Amino acid sequence: MHIVIVGAGFSGIGMAIKLRQAGFTEITILEQAASVGGTWRDNTYPGCACDIMSHLYSYSFYQNPNWSASHGSWDEIQKYLEDCVDHFDIRSLIRFNTEVESCEYLPDNSQPFLWAVKLKGNATPLLCHFLVAASGSFSRISMPKFPQVNGGFSGPAFHTGRWDHSVSLEGKRVAVVGTGASAIQVIPELVKVAGHVTVFQRTPAWVLERNYVTYPEWQKKMYRYIPVMLWFSRFLIYMIHEIITSLVKYPSLFQHGEDLSKKLLEKQVADPERRALLTPKYKFGCKRMLVSNTYYPAMASDHVTIVSDNIEGISPQGVITSGGKVHEVDVIVYATGFEVTDVSGMHPIVGRTGDDIRTLWKNKGQYAFLGTFVSGFPNMAFMLGPNSELTTNSAVFIIECQANMVVRLLNSMSRNGLRQIEVKKDIETKFNLRVQEALKGTIWLTGCRSWYINEQGRITTIWPFTTLRYWWESALVGMGTFVVTP
Repeated sequence: MHIVIVGAGFSGIGMAIKLRQAGFTEITILEQAASVGGTWRDNTYPGCACDIMSHLYSYSFYQNPNWSASHGSWDEIQKYLEDCVDHFDIRSLIRFNTEVESCEYLPDNSQPFLWAVKLKGNATPLLCHFLVAASGSFSRISMPKFPQVNGGFSGPAFHTGRWDHSVSLEGKRVAVVGTGASAIQVIPELVKVAGHVTVFQRTPAWVLERNYVTYPEWQKKMYRYIPVMLWFSRFLIYMIHEIITSLVKYPSLFQHGEDLSKKLLEKQVADPERRALLTPKYKFGCKRMLVSNTYYPAMASDHVTIVSDNIEGISPQGVITSGGKVHEVDVIVYATGFEVTDVSGMHPIVGRTGDDIRTLWKNKGQYAFLGTFVSGFPNMAFMLGPNSELTTNSAVFIIECQANMVVRLLNSMSRNGLRQIEVKKDIETKFNLRVQEALKGTIWLTGCRSWYINEQGRITTIWPFTTLRYWWESALVGMGTFVVTP
């Protein structure tokens, strides 16, 4: 059985390792870049780090006792993924610099393959029995479409997800568009070197203090020589996050977090006018909860200006806001996130009925059974697909659950001589109705605008239950869930 995996980030690497461990040998990983890593290869902006603790944001089957600190920087996480690839000897499975143009289901039952994967610059498609989409939700950057006046900006402009390290920011006037997860990490670093930083803020963020600690050598040695201590630390971190996850059905319980964030703001920003600009008007937890010890002090700096007026366009000199005011800058940094719910940037995936997944998801909103299987798309799995992302726990846990589920089903297919499996439509529908019902009344639907919610106003990204429940539900999935074809 030939299995093709699209993407070599956490999802693709984890899937390949699990397949190898289960005895599958015909595996091809398609990676459009020259190296593995996905999000952690692409996001190299100053200050970039994970906001989930490192001992949890890693594979359970390859834990790292040598993390330098509680929260890994992008380059340390990238190195971890490179180490995983070499340790499990899967680098030879990866075709680097290979971009997928489209994937199409093959209806011809006379030939053994079910999917044709068309590659950019290659007329001959790659054929496979099973297809895994593992490119992730954070692979496509979101660039705002502001009107470009007189040809647009004349200086360097780039997204945090595609940082231009050739541009010197020393003493420069830098504009930062956005105040989300990337912005609160990069702004404190920019403040250290730039002559002036102008932050264009649409919506302020609730920020909590980051419990960041560096690990002394004795602690790393303890983890290396007494692995049970490493497992215990991971379990403790996991349970803390799991408890927080269980609170989303009770928005009133998030008041304590809001109080903590307000106290941190009062402590670190003395100017009442700036505090007012930095205080959100939506409920704590409605958008992604952010953690930083340096963001508020940076925003309180004398050489930082906060602009909350709407951006009307980009001119050669800088950013134009309401009333035609031009904010002259030397460099523009877009910290504007990713196209998580916008499927238009995906490559075409045409299923059994001839429908493109992009059209289906655009018209109906993204949906899948356990974020992994979609009716009409046999022998295909999505990693971290619709309603399987997390807000307060490690996505790597979900990745492992999905990989284990897929491997178990593939083993069953091999043992029973099955050609294809396709999730039953009624099971898929019941599952998604249950998920949407569970999302009602959660903190995420209390009136804010976030990447969790699609253009129809539905949450199509977040898993509304605990991760333990996801593990249990995915572990129970068997062939009875699918229409099977011998």
